[in-house]
Amino acid sequence: VLSHPRKQQQRQTHMARGLSGVIYGLAGMGKTSIGLRFPGPVFCKSIFESGFDTLSKVPDNTDNENIKSFQQLVQSTKAVNKGTLLIDSCTGLQRIIFDHATVMDYKGNPQAFFDYSKGPRQEAVRYLQAYLDLCDNLCEKGINVIFLAHQVTISLPNAMGPDHLSHEIAMDGGDKGGMRNTLVAWASFIFFLNKQITITQVTEKLQGSVTEGKSSGDTGRYIYTDLSNSHSAKNRWDMASCIPMGRNADEAAANLFKQIPERF
Repeated sequence: VLSHPRKQQQRQTHMARGLSGVIYGLAGMGKTSIGLRFPGPVFCKSIFESGFDTLSKVPDNTDNENIKSFQQLVQSTKAVNKGTLLIDSCTGLQRIIFDHATVMDYKGNPQAFFDYSKGPRQEAVRYLQAYLDLCDNLCEKGINVIFLAHQVTISLPNAMGPDHLSHEIAMDGGDKGGMRNTLVAWASFIFFLNKQITITQVTEKLQGSVTEGKSSGDTGRYIYTDLSNSHSAKNRWDMASCIPMGRNADEAAANLFKQIPERF
């Protein structure tokens, strides 16, 4: 059965939506290196971060701009018209949004901004959501928008059992909102970068029970793509839950992109 010519033409000219997500982990895990290997040109916006400047190898077709204010970031973002927008990092983004909200909504008074967490959980979230809406406009044009973030380990409330520790995106959070929750809700994917550690169990001689575990070395770096009790992550493509990063950033990016259907 032949397709209607007009419908066939619409499918051929339809622009795929750009990817929107977060890559996070400890410093030195390779977040910036992987982010710079998304389809170019890659426009990196470094916000009080030195990741781009300290890399020994920067891929071709990449550009970096040091961002000092929220207004500068918004204007710079609006100028991106192709490739990938890389925000490095969420810690710096939160800082310039907090500064912006303090000036705009609290007459430059930081104490008033932080009182009762009203500034971070209300005005700042409003500015972040407005910026994410701007990012959505880029994604609609086929541009990828990738946020890089540091890792923080916090205790999460568990309604079905004891609270537990988890690795999360290092931003202000809360059970009723916050910067982290807003970003997580927006992101189409969240990838967690970490080392896989071998744990040796130590048992007591008399009782024969396991008393503790000791690290005996790491077995490489991995990209985690699924949510677990120990970390935040998500994807929409039925990806492998754990992807080896290999020996370098090129291998890590290649292994990751193979898991994203019909994209790279």
